[in-house]
Amino acid sequence: MNSGLKIHDTIVPIDTNLLYQRIMKTVRSDTELENYFNYELSPIPQALFDSHGMRKGTNSTLYKSFNVSKNLKLTTENCKFVIDGGYLLHCVIWPRVGTFLDVFNAYVKYVEKHYGLECLIVFDGYEHNADSTKSAERCRRYSLKKCPDLMFSEDTPLTLAQDLFLSNEKNKARLICLLSKHLTTGSQIKVYQAEDDADTLIVNKAISVVRETNKQVAIVGEDIDLLVLMVALTPAPSDVPLLKPGKGKNAAQIFSANELQTSNANLKKSILFIHAVSGCDTTSAFRGKGKGTFIKLLEKCAEVSRIAEKFNEIDCTQEELCQAGEQLVLLLYGAKKSVTALNKCRFQCFNRALARQKTEVKLQTLPPTSDACKQHFLRVYYQVQLWRGRKLNPKEWGWKSSELGLLPVPMLNPPAPQELLQIISCTCSKGCSNRCSCKRAGLPCSDICLHCSGLGCSNQAETLIEEEAEDEFEPATAA
Repeated sequence: MNSGLKIHDTIVPIDTNLLYQRIMKTVRSDTELENYFNYELSPIPQALFDSHGMRKGTNSTLYKSFNVSKNLKLTTENCKFVIDGGYLLHCVIWPRVGTFLDVFNAYVKYVEKHYGLECLIVFDGYEHNADSTKSAERCRRYSLKKCPDLMFSEDTPLTLAQDLFLSNEKNKARLICLLSKHLTTGSQIKVYQAEDDADTLIVNKAISVVRETNKQVAIVGEDIDLLVLMVALTPAPSDVPLLKPGKGKNAAQIFSANELQTSNANLKKSILFIHAVSGCDTTSAFRGKGKGTFIKLLEKCAEVSRIAEKFNEIDCTQEELCQAGEQLVLLLYGAKKSVTALNKCRFQCFNRALARQKTEVKLQTLPPTSDACKQHFLRVYYQVQLWRGRKLNPKEWGWKSSELGLLPVPMLNPPAPQELLQIISCTCSKGCSNRCSCKRAGLPCSDICLHCSGLGCSNQAETLIEEEAEDEFEPATAA
């Protein structure tokens, strides 16, 4: 992350602690202090971003908000399975010794044994796409676990650990290409590959098979996106259940789209918005606000459903979206009904936290500014519309181009007012000569200068005013 701000071709470092100190030293009124909190006071909005990029929550906790179906039993005899290829790549354990041909055979045997010969498998797409909003998440994952590119064939011996190998997108793309041929050879297994993220294609394939065959169809995978999309997109009265395979001591779970839709009337219309606004692969999570918090807010507050409907509309303006988004953040952070401005709520949260804690108040615990929230909710709208099959220009909805692909726009405003960013202090201990950093910048020394304050500094504001007045005085001359 860039820790500096460019002002008039000069890089100004942004140190949050230093900004706090400058605020406390220079603030002259409560109104001025409140105005400072219209800014993030940080290079990034810390409630939404961290040092790796967009904050990530624990998506799997959303499973706890949904009831497991007790009536459905799915077997290869009575059901056709649509399998998430990303889950499949990781769930099959590779042999410790052998070649990639042994790996391919292991996948084929696993699929035939557990899901039959008539299943469908859908993989993610990994071709470089300059307009893909997944590039930021893939860069983040690659930075956590790096693996070299490997050129391999069926006869290539296994030399890398499975997780390390699959962390490289180029390795994964080549593996999918070769594996697809083995899966479809001599069987009725069908393999598809999405252009980018496969979740929407997986759900749509399952829905289309239900319409074509009137047969029970189930999705297999662990990604919470599958459950969210399944609930939102499955048309009533059809049912497309999700089979979440067991792992270790945890038994397999089955979630019914039809049962979840009927259990909560607002869930079908609101679930895509709730999932996106609380953080997914292409949006930020709010620090300390998990998905369970948003689900409870949906159940208790009818206003959340009305806000979610705004993000489902295809002709909603950015101003309307941002106003609706700010209302949600005010509810999320427990603002009083009389508070209608998000920056006002941010300042009040700071005051409450300052009164309760003896230690320093952390910026990430405060709500983001209105400026940062606008970019967040633009990305939320873009993702909701993308899930619903509508493609927008991401550069108009909170994303920007870079050498790595599309990256999220954290905020548009500077991190702090210029009067704070441009404060300069010197370390002169024997008077302020021409080498004084304040003097060279054309600024008077202030109280935050380490040593010169109170020592009769010749660069004080009062002294400069007097010198300027003397220079401007010219005695009258005789006519």
